Amino acid sequence: MRMRPRSTLLRFLLAHCLLGVLIGTALVALLLATNALGLADLVFGSESPVLAMAMLLGANALTFGSLAMGTGVMSLPYDGPRPRRSRERTTWARRLMRFVHIPRRAEIRIDR
Repeated sequence: MRMRPRSTLLRFLLAHCLLGVLIGTALVALLLATNALGLADLVFGSESPVLAMAMLLGANALTFGSLAMGTGVMSLPYDGPRPRRSRERTTWARRLMRFVHIPRRAEIRIDR
């Protein structure tokens, strides 16, 4: 039985995650192809290059997949009601002003 994501939000997140994994994999391939900072020599010269490659791909896929999902969620429009200004903010500030003395500005008079 094949499971399909039914929710629109789940499909949205899955699409962004797959895009991020693809970008992360492409970045690893680019880094290994150009041998940036000797990374390809280090990976392929290790005792177990498969494990090193899996760790490099997994870390980049997880990082870029999460980044793409977070970016997708943050770019969603917000259609909910706007929050009203609470009166607690002004009462909190007034309560604080009882305990904090802030001197008033002195008036400057210029006599001519």
